[in-house]
Amino acid sequence: MAKIKKMSVYKEVAERLNAKGKLPFSAREWNTGLVQQTVYGKLKYPEVMEELKLIMQEYETADI
Repeated sequence: MAKIKKMSVYKEVAERLNAKGKLPFSAREWNTGLVQQTVYGKLKYPEVMEELKLIMQEYETADI
């Protein structure tokens, strides 16, 4: 299994949420910093955690 870089995953989460039109209430669009703060528990955005789970599942199934 290849090692996944955290920041590249955070960037992918931000891009997907922006593409879906699910914008944060505190900014105009998602970026890696907002995603990272949410993952570390500083902000509460459940949609970030849901999208992160989906991406990680995709990585798991792709590496099998």
